Amino acid sequence: MKRQVPPIVFYGIVAVALLVGASLLTKPGNPELHKGVLIDQPAPAIEGETVDGKKISLADYKGKVVLINFWATWCGPCKQELPTLVELKKKYGAQGLEIIGLVSNDNLKNATDYAKDNQMDWPQLTATPEIGSLYGIRAIPASFVVGRKGQIVATIEGLVEPDILESEVKAHL
Repeated sequence: MKRQVPPIVFYGIVAVALLVGASLLTKPGNPELHKGVLIDQPAPAIEGETVDGKKISLADYKGKVVLINFWATWCGPCKQELPTLVELKKKYGAQGLEIIGLVSNDNLKNATDYAKDNQMDWPQLTATPEIGSLYGIRAIPASFVVGRKGQIVATIEGLVEPDILESEVKAHL
């Protein structure tokens, strides 16, 4: 006589298997798994003003590799990732790497003060809902590498391992 598995047990097992499978496929920080629709497309325009009134535009960085980083001071993974960005800027700034910080759901003054205190010597702008929408931001941290011709060459959602981020940057310098 065959025993049937109760439906609730069967569906519970299926749900757990799906969750485990989905978590393996969406490991944060793996650029190969986050190649979005923006790859090889022109980077959406970014324009804003820093706390000290300086106007910044992504168009000003033509010919450089730009790492756009969406972050916030209240975001633990963002704060964990920031020292990697500082090191990348020190290491590759002379080769043409620029960084633009886009502060998400946070006070720009507080974020700018935090940036100064943590050697983040790049401009900080407010990530408006429009900019977030253009870049398809679902969570932070989120980073986009813009190539010298102004196209997005890598998208990284979530906390990324330093060597992965460095390899994405180096590949386009």
